[in-house]
Amino acid sequence: MSKAKLSLHLQVGYESLPIPDKIVIPIGQGKLGPLGYKQHESDPVTAEQFHIQFGDANRLKINLRMTGRIAVSGILPDLKLGGLKVEIMSNLALQNMALRMTNPVITRLDMPNFPGPADNLVRQLLNKHLLQKLTEIFEVELKTPLEKAMAQINQPSSFDLKVGRSRLVYAFNKNVEYSAPQLTLAPDGLHLDFDVTMAPEIKLMQHTALRGIMPASRSRRSTKPRPRKRK
Repeated sequence: MSKAKLSLHLQVGYESLPIPDKIVIPIGQGKLGPLGYKQHESDPVTAEQFHIQFGDANRLKINLRMTGRIAVSGILPDLKLGGLKVEIMSNLALQNMALRMTNPVITRLDMPNFPGPADNLVRQLLNKHLLQKLTEIFEVELKTPLEKAMAQINQPSSFDLKVGRSRLVYAFNKNVEYSAPQLTLAPDGLHLDFDVTMAPEIKLMQHTALRGIMPASRSRRSTKPRPRKRK
């Protein structure tokens, strides 16, 4: 069976990447130096206003804004994060036919004028909990839409031929398959290039003899001699 090799190119804009409008960042209870901390009950730490764009040849740039408060016990009042701006650079990898963030790093943090211990606490909590939460929720699943597309393409079809008094029914199978794509990050979005193979096949499924009504044969004159009339 011969195979044909084709290319399938997908482009996904950064604005269409699935990410919620708001994400509550789970801040557990803990202690750093003299400061105890935990999630504020009525005003939890939240990331919002996400903007994803091209970072460089291998990384995404993610800008966001932090809101909420960190409940602090010790020498300081609760830390209010309203308006805190964060910039993150992250690699994007293809894992099990899904795009996921890997190795995110905070590259910019516009902090309010916190005292030294509070500044250090916020930085450490965001580096741990914000980056972990982003890697958990960010996923672009490719397998399901591709499997649906392949199922549509590979829908079996049939055709029939009538030759003489025979009817022949054939199945036409396209047998299209895809392999894992090559991922490229560019200023206009994500580019995914798939290798697609097609091995078309025609199979005889049914052979039926047609039964028609044969045309009646013409009557022939009798060749027997007629009896002579007596005189």
